[in-house]
Amino acid sequence: MKKRFLLTAFFCCCSLIAVSAQSARCFDPEGFSEARAAELHRKLPVELAAQREWIAGFQTRFGEAFTPIQRKRISRRLEMAERLAAYIESAFKSADKDDIFFAERAILHLKNLCTYLSDEEKLARLFCEQKEIVLSIRDFGAQGDGVTDDSDAFQTALAKIAGMNGVPVKLFLPKGRYLLNKVHRVDNEESHLAFHNQKNITVEGETPDTTLIFGVNEKNGVRVFKSENIQLRNLVLLNRTVPFMEMEVESVDPEAQTITGRHIVPSLPADAPQVAGYGGPKLCFRRDGSLVTGDLWPVPDSLVTLPSGKIRMAVRRGPFHKVRSGMRIACPGRRGGSVVVFSCSRFCMLDRITIHNSWDLALVNHASHASTYSKVRIVPLPGLSFTTNGDGIHAANSGLYSGIGPTVIDCEFRAMGDDPINTYNRGWYVAAVQDHQLLTHGGEALAGDITYVYDSATGEIRAGLTATETTVRRNWGKYNVSATMVKEQIPSRIKSFDSLNSEPPAEDELREIYFGKSRREMPDVAFNPFRAGAWEVIADCVFADNRNCGPVIQCDNALVENVTIANIESFASKIGAFTTWREGPPPINVLMRNCKIRNSGGLRTEFYVLNPDNEIATGRHVRHVTFENNELVNCHQPAFTIASSSGIEFINNRIVNPQKEAFKIINAEKLTFQGNTVNGKPYTPQIAGKTVWPVRASLQGKLSKEGAWRHVGAGLQNSGGDFEALYAAQYSALKKVKIQTAFRFVKPEGKAGLRLVEHVGIPDNGYYFLLDGATGLFTVSVRRREGTVWKPEQVVFRRQLETAAVNSLEVLSEFTSVVVKVNGKEIWRGGAPLPTLFRSGFVAFDAPVSVEKLEIAGGGHQGGILAFGDSITHHCRWQDTVGKLAGLEIGNGGMACDDTINARKRLESDVIALRPDLVLLLLGTNNSSATQAMTDLKYIIRRLRSARINVIVCTILPRPQPERAVKLNQLLRQYCRQEQILLHDWYEVMNDGNGNMKKEYGGGVHPNTRGIEVMARSFIEDPVVKKFILQSTERKDK
Repeated sequence: MKKRFLLTAFFCCCSLIAVSAQSARCFDPEGFSEARAAELHRKLPVELAAQREWIAGFQTRFGEAFTPIQRKRISRRLEMAERLAAYIESAFKSADKDDIFFAERAILHLKNLCTYLSDEEKLARLFCEQKEIVLSIRDFGAQGDGVTDDSDAFQTALAKIAGMNGVPVKLFLPKGRYLLNKVHRVDNEESHLAFHNQKNITVEGETPDTTLIFGVNEKNGVRVFKSENIQLRNLVLLNRTVPFMEMEVESVDPEAQTITGRHIVPSLPADAPQVAGYGGPKLCFRRDGSLVTGDLWPVPDSLVTLPSGKIRMAVRRGPFHKVRSGMRIACPGRRGGSVVVFSCSRFCMLDRITIHNSWDLALVNHASHASTYSKVRIVPLPGLSFTTNGDGIHAANSGLYSGIGPTVIDCEFRAMGDDPINTYNRGWYVAAVQDHQLLTHGGEALAGDITYVYDSATGEIRAGLTATETTVRRNWGKYNVSATMVKEQIPSRIKSFDSLNSEPPAEDELREIYFGKSRREMPDVAFNPFRAGAWEVIADCVFADNRNCGPVIQCDNALVENVTIANIESFASKIGAFTTWREGPPPINVLMRNCKIRNSGGLRTEFYVLNPDNEIATGRHVRHVTFENNELVNCHQPAFTIASSSGIEFINNRIVNPQKEAFKIINAEKLTFQGNTVNGKPYTPQIAGKTVWPVRASLQGKLSKEGAWRHVGAGLQNSGGDFEALYAAQYSALKKVKIQTAFRFVKPEGKAGLRLVEHVGIPDNGYYFLLDGATGLFTVSVRRREGTVWKPEQVVFRRQLETAAVNSLEVLSEFTSVVVKVNGKEIWRGGAPLPTLFRSGFVAFDAPVSVEKLEIAGGGHQGGILAFGDSITHHCRWQDTVGKLAGLEIGNGGMACDDTINARKRLESDVIALRPDLVLLLLGTNNSSATQAMTDLKYIIRRLRSARINVIVCTILPRPQPERAVKLNQLLRQYCRQEQILLHDWYEVMNDGNGNMKKEYGGGVHPNTRGIEVMARSFIEDPVVKKFILQSTERKDK
């Protein structure tokens, strides 16, 4: 017997779970045909065998001839190569048609790895065969006293080394503090120390505190450009000016939401232009340096110095309540200049380097190949709490020099203004398509690289285009673009600025689009995964007290192991991609093991796409990821959030004291669970069951009408007035809605189609999918109405179509996407709004139509536990907290504003049709009559029991005008006692003694976070509830 729902945990030694909901394909069949798949099935096994043979030969030569750091990075990449080869082999047998196309990408990665391993052999021979020449910087006049400008001495030394034709040279820096007070321009970039077209140079300090001081504000410290094997060792790299402001909090005003404190020297003053000009979030640290929050957003221009010399700041958004006297507030001055930049370079390294501050990104790895960061420490200066204004390592890869990603080993990054490391390929919007030439607004490819073109709104891969020659730059109108000649015929569906007849947006407008404040259809995005920093290694590191995320992995074949991630504001690590920020592509073949997560967000896989809701992709693009032997303690987000993913393994992970659910799974399949625990108990998450689609309304009944509709034959015909609609009389809040219609234009004029309404409180505001009867133009738009006045629509998509005598239209809205079909053909995919069945349905604007078919259905998962209620269930989501504490997944059947009358109307479709094992019933708060409420609740309970669905009834919460709640709860207790129905009584737990909700729990109708926590704990600690759930699920299983 299998127990499906236990309040303790789920147990499964090893289980493979395939989510039953059908996913959209990752690859567009037009660009990835059956013929292409057949060709790959024929040639890839041969290519895999050849790559494996070459790697096996390399392994016989791999050993002591390589340096210790080489052995560390190579051995890990060899392990990831074997994982990748196993994935390719599995694709040959897979029934998933997408897998063979992912295998094509994987084979090319193996080829690139072999080239890299060959280069590592050459580097090992160089270290063995050529003796290093040592030069002292003191011989070139450097003083190293921290006062004298030593810029000229370094320039003279580097000029001498440049004439030595690449023989290995070490520039030795005796113990001291070397001030560099001049910058040099190379390739339009200014830096204090520049290496350009040089190789085999090491700059090494005598002692760990040997320091390079960069004296010019907002400029790069060291920049390495188009160079090879440049190494910096045993140094402190320091900006002379501390590039941020820091203050110690002395007082907090909760009403005005202001913070007042004293300025901490030597940080920048509050009125410094770098600080005053940056309106981004501020950070708060405890005395011990641990992060409290990095999400304090100031009121614009509120950061001021008072006549007393104190500093005051007003906070408009963020967890202000966490700020206390004695804490530190750091205000970044994010404006240009990194400490070390590797640009278009190969095999460069930082070893035993300490960094205390940076104007922006601390370390930039731009379009560089196989960089290494070993024993790099980014830590605050003594007396300060903050370090860098931006990322620790920002590895943006898009150039021809990039290929193999960075190795980050034995590093410690603390108290930074953004991510510790982010590795990705910059995606580029498609400008135009000309024959076999792809024009993009940036990006590069080598001959043989495959550029993948993604639909920016859905994530679907339109094409995989193989470059026949290296990308070149050329003019396209007034723009300079990247032109790549490709082997394949470019599919016609690719969207470009040219096909959309639009111009690239300005930077400000682009940010508005990214944040969903402006809606505009954007072109497809091109990613080149082979210039994306693949084969990244992150090992034996500590990332703590940083504002944003932990490691962000947006590249293939990455390994993260033995990493401690603590006190991170957002996710502990993200594995995925964004078409919003054009960072990607979604990774394949990632292994994260033996990591310790503390007091942070959880681990996440995702592929976010650009649509009005910034939702996740429709396909499952993140593939072949393993989480093994990780420990996650006190995660303030779900321990694991898995979205847009397939083939994810969870092996021996330990989740301790989760603050949210252990696993949150959205649009994922082929999930394997083995040996995972929550609070020491075996745990396997329940995956939602099959989706069913009960029809809520049709031409046969339950339709509400706006306008003059009359029956004509088996259909309905309107008058052709300004606005007329057909919709479900019943309303429900749903995650899934399907609406199908067939209609004809009585006269070829006006617009008609379907709509999804966003919410019950704004009945006509939502998404409209309309066909023009006169022109055949199909549009997707956002419309709003105030009273009888329609506001100007925002058109997000348009396409010219041929109308039919009878036009069919289908809208399917699920968790992550809306799919629209016109006359049987998919026309548009976009982000999912929050649909309801409140006025969603058929609409017509000045269009005389005859509707011959209309079905409005709401979808839900069968089985499991369902909470059925009003806004306390719908919005407050008390059941989610129960699920988090008890290891349960509980469905949300709440509807804001519902009373028992309306709940009774939706009982069959929202509850009975889903066949749950157990219903948690909390209804009656919105009723004006306790007697009416009790009549309806009796009906609901009897109907559930007749359908063999178990029920737990909950008393309603204390509220203003307590007489109704007191009377209804008395009736509920009496009825449940009489009928032997289990009742959980929250009233006394939440009551302040006067019939109102305790102020600390919310004080009104809706409980606050603390109140929900009390409700949830009261529920799961009720021994009768525990016993009943166990018994009810056992009966169901039998």
